[in-house]
Amino acid sequence: MSQAIIRGLWGDERTSHDQYNDPLAAYTKQICDTVEERAVIDRVYCFGDKNAELLKSFGIDPVLLSHEPYAAPRLCKRLLGSHNFMMWGMSYWWHKRRILQIAAEEFDHVLWLDFDVRQVKPLPDNFWRIVKKGPPFKSPLQVRKSFRRSARWRTFEDRRMFGIEVIPSENPKMVVRITPGGGCYYIRRKDVADELMAIQEEFPCFSELPILALMVDRMYGKWIGVKEYVRKGHDNIPGYDYVRRIYRPLPEDVVWTCGRKSKKQRNYYLRYKDL
Repeated sequence: MSQAIIRGLWGDERTSHDQYNDPLAAYTKQICDTVEERAVIDRVYCFGDKNAELLKSFGIDPVLLSHEPYAAPRLCKRLLGSHNFMMWGMSYWWHKRRILQIAAEEFDHVLWLDFDVRQVKPLPDNFWRIVKKGPPFKSPLQVRKSFRRSARWRTFEDRRMFGIEVIPSENPKMVVRITPGGGCYYIRRKDVADELMAIQEEFPCFSELPILALMVDRMYGKWIGVKEYVRKGHDNIPGYDYVRRIYRPLPEDVVWTCGRKSKKQRNYYLRYKDL
């Protein structure tokens, strides 16, 4: 059965990543780092001729899905509501859903990695055997803090907290949420990719994390909780070390890293890993 580690690129200087003053420069550096570390990449998909040219300049031959950097359906004002941060009038993460659909048509097993995920050593020989075992959707759980007013975890049409465990914080203006992460996840079967796209189109929200969480909800008819999520194998992608991941690998087992490391971050996730 075929398998692939994939990445994707879309958007332009108007990208949603407002933490970067120059998003194009940030993406360029991420791609450069990926090539220099000789990371495993079986396929790269992209939207936009300029993005394809950028990838080719680093020796990556991408699958071009559209000549335009954005191809998602335009959203009406009713769906956009007050969320004016969706400045392009469409859902940014629709493009990842579409990439996964295309990849699932080509491969039986797909592992998605964002371009800011760094590979620090080769994959262990048993990596795919471990990942393929268990449920058809896997995404390591992560913990997030956000202010209530600025939290973008809810869907537009339904204000419930789909699949996201909420923990009281010592700061009354802040909440802590546990949810599947979007930087690294695995899917098996085309119907899983199609379901993610169906949820995306039903709830075209800014953040992709509620989409992933609702995917798990619908598999079981409810949010099953952190411990059951882990017990069923949804968290089991070995070697992925993200600073906010609840169950991080041992240092000697790390294959990929993502996010800036700090003592504060280590204490942060340790506080919630036994929930």
